Amino acid sequence: MISNSIAPSYALFVLQALDQLNLTETQFFADTQLSRQTLYSGKSIDVDDFVQLLINSQATPEGDKLGLLIGRRSNVLVQGSVGHAAAAAPTLRAGLQIMESFSRLHASYVRVELQSHLKGMNVSVKYLHPLRNTERFHIEATLCQFQSYMEMITGSPLTNALYLLPFPRPTYADEYAHIFHSPVEFNAVQTVVKIPAELLDVQSPFYDFTVWRDSQHRLSKEIKNLSEQNTSPYSQHLWAFLNSHEPPLPKLGDASQVLHISERTLNRRLLAEGTSFRKIKSQITHQWAQQYLLHSQLSIEAIAAILGYQDTANFRRAFRKQQGGSPQAFRTSAVTEKSFAADS
Repeated sequence: MISNSIAPSYALFVLQALDQLNLTETQFFADTQLSRQTLYSGKSIDVDDFVQLLINSQATPEGDKLGLLIGRRSNVLVQGSVGHAAAAAPTLRAGLQIMESFSRLHASYVRVELQSHLKGMNVSVKYLHPLRNTERFHIEATLCQFQSYMEMITGSPLTNALYLLPFPRPTYADEYAHIFHSPVEFNAVQTVVKIPAELLDVQSPFYDFTVWRDSQHRLSKEIKNLSEQNTSPYSQHLWAFLNSHEPPLPKLGDASQVLHISERTLNRRLLAEGTSFRKIKSQITHQWAQQYLLHSQLSIEAIAAILGYQDTANFRRAFRKQQGGSPQAFRTSAVTEKSFAADS
């Protein structure tokens, strides 16, 4: 179950800027159950109370820029144990994977989803709790945090990403150029960070084997606990894990190693959830096949090799089973439809 709580760090960033906002503590804490003491206790606070703090602060002249104010102060460590695990990850890809895994499993009202593609990875962010009129502030702060994390891992400004924001250009958008180091587009369908492929597997100078290993143990334990509650956490985790990699996709042993369980145990638990490693991997491999056929000029033989098939005949059979037609027919049909659309 997703709990509606958040670390107090974000509220403390605003509390420290009350003078800048021309706001008193009484005004700041109005209509909440919070106080300076509760924030400094270090315990998580209710999301509704945090939203109310933002609404109270928004009423001030500088309140419209709260998201940027919070974002510039925060970093991945405000996510607590999840942030520490991400900071200790061996690569950016691995750190993003751990954020995604715990956003689905642990107490949070934010969902992070990863999707690898030919040019890199899309990181989408969704909020699972009503934020009233403060969603823009949440998005700005979250993207600032992502940028800070990625630049910490790669060691340089993130200039070749793309931020897609699901709201109109705000009146203070000129300030974005001083904060976000990559292009920003507004009025998107959802919040997405597009990360180029060359950054994903950069080795992190902050890699800590012990912290990283402990985070994997914790992930395995939480997934097992959810499994006992009759949910489907193993298939969900496996789908997300494979979906964040490029072909050739990880093997069963790679997935079981991340979860600190045997291949046999993972297979048994997937079977109990009504699926299998082979089935999930086959579905994601098919998605990659479609991407290569639609967005590359590679031959069918080259695509089969990239996807990990031993020979092209096996690829054609697997594709036909999933799609109902051959790879070449799929590509030809897509080209024909694109040509027809261009002529219309």
